[in-house]
Amino acid sequence: MASPPYAPAVKRYAPTQTPPNSPRKAPRVSVFALFSVIGLYALGFLVWGVSLSGWFVSSSTDSGNSDDVHLSPQLMRQLRRRQGAVNGNTHDGIGVDRRWMEQLLDADRPPDLRCVGWKQTDSCDLQATEVPTKNRGCDQFVRGGIGGYCLMEDEDTGQQIQVMHTACDTLHPSVTLSCRHAGDFVDFQWEVVKVSATLEREKKTAANEDSLLPMNPSEGIVMVIYPKLLVSAYASIRALRAVNCTLPVELWYIESEMDIGNGNSLLDDIPKNLQEEYGPLTLHPITDARVAGFNSKVYAIIHTEFEHVLFLDADNVPVRDPSYLFKTPEFLQTGAIFWPDFWHPANTIFNVNEDSLLWELLDMPYTDMFEQESGQLVIDKTKSSTALRMLSLFAFHDPNIFSRYKLVHGDKDLFRLAWLKTKTTFHMIANPPGIAGTVRGTKFCGMSMAQFDTNGEVLFLHRNAQKLKGGLGAKRKPDEKIWTHLQRFRYRAASPHAPEVEATFEASKPTLPPNKKIDSPHVPVGNLNMPYSLLRQKYSVHIFNGAPEFDETQWCYGQSMLTAPRYKTVEWEDTAFPNVERNLLQYANEAVALLPQSAVEYVVQSDREEAS
Repeated sequence: MASPPYAPAVKRYAPTQTPPNSPRKAPRVSVFALFSVIGLYALGFLVWGVSLSGWFVSSSTDSGNSDDVHLSPQLMRQLRRRQGAVNGNTHDGIGVDRRWMEQLLDADRPPDLRCVGWKQTDSCDLQATEVPTKNRGCDQFVRGGIGGYCLMEDEDTGQQIQVMHTACDTLHPSVTLSCRHAGDFVDFQWEVVKVSATLEREKKTAANEDSLLPMNPSEGIVMVIYPKLLVSAYASIRALRAVNCTLPVELWYIESEMDIGNGNSLLDDIPKNLQEEYGPLTLHPITDARVAGFNSKVYAIIHTEFEHVLFLDADNVPVRDPSYLFKTPEFLQTGAIFWPDFWHPANTIFNVNEDSLLWELLDMPYTDMFEQESGQLVIDKTKSSTALRMLSLFAFHDPNIFSRYKLVHGDKDLFRLAWLKTKTTFHMIANPPGIAGTVRGTKFCGMSMAQFDTNGEVLFLHRNAQKLKGGLGAKRKPDEKIWTHLQRFRYRAASPHAPEVEATFEASKPTLPPNKKIDSPHVPVGNLNMPYSLLRQKYSVHIFNGAPEFDETQWCYGQSMLTAPRYKTVEWEDTAFPNVERNLLQYANEAVALLPQSAVEYVVQSDREEAS
């Protein structure tokens, strides 16, 4: 596993101090003084009113003394929203200039903008003062963590537009931006606004959508494969059939990646065996030159023949037949089921927070929720057709603004963002992920993600940190058993130190018969009744180095302590699926045995190139 991404430092603010009393002077009242008092009173009343709504003036005993009063980020955002409402914007006042953009909707191309330059501000607050001595030219670079914006001029109208507003947490610190590229940012904004308007018109003029739904929709599983994941795909499909899943499977692949030369193809062995022995299974080449990397998933979902789609990453393994997901009330009512990632705004390694540039780019309000993990997706393509069209824009627009500025990681959040942007319904699984891993001594090292179903039972094990390779990795090391324990967020809090949380848990604790199998139908494993506001405070996944118990190159997820509050770590033998990893290792060995030496060498070389 690669070293963990940057963890943002905690922001600190100077304490508020009451200035000393001024020396007493003889009474003297002037018109200027009178209006000054009135102005100060009005400002104080505004701040007081906002603070009563839950916003506050920040203070900290960790900083040096200062006579300055620093408004907290929460208060600044509140003021920013009010400023935005005055300016005609609807989301924090930092998005698309609505009046200007609405004038462009009838145009058949994005606006022609000329870069004026970078305007830097003196703090992280949006209303901070410009610092002219720190302004930069269009071709100079600015690193994430600096406040400011790009000033552009519409060449047709002469109107000046502020875009790409940044504050301390808007961009990942590793990102650099140049205002010379701000035109690409606005071009994408224009495309999103244009597509949104088109979809909204179509939605209003469409006939009754229910009448368009197919009577007997086709159901199936979609996977994307490439050389490094052939062994994992074989093992996952064998596991599907082993739990009596009979759904048809489509394997999608970029055609050029499967050609190993001399008229040979990686499709001749493992995929062919799967077709013959573990069907129904069909192969689908991708020849579109725009498709590369993560967007192959989006392409496969959009072009599959199935109307009800269960997409699975090739290294994602079900522990039970997942076919029932298509019959759940959550899917039938909304048309999509998504799963949460480890990360949320209070604990994110991908910088998806309230101040992210993401919200300005998409011209949408910040949504406080878990980030998405897209290793499994359930989608009704008819009900979700509007969102899928927006998703296509997100995935295939060139240049890719999401990747350029590291606004999201790969495809994982594009689905929920497309659904949110188009106001398309979906169900996000309430249970945050569990973690499968290894215990050595008293340290737990998580290496795989455990995802739950709508009833709070483990359904998928995503081997995303250590892939199943059958010994065909860059170092030719055989696969090892890494699932000795399962760590999960506790349904009932273990610590007595948070009475309000304990009370919440006690009120929702069901009366159920005891059962040692933590994932049996009788024992809930999630926190379906825990309010999100509490969950985001208590659920926190760490990334840490496994040394000395593990190799110094081993990075781990989860809570390292077996006695970590609010988490329970249990032995794998006590789960309802104790033999799943043993079977997977067997399937991986079967897959490797199907490959000729030329294919083995090609897969190993592919892994080495990816690792370098």
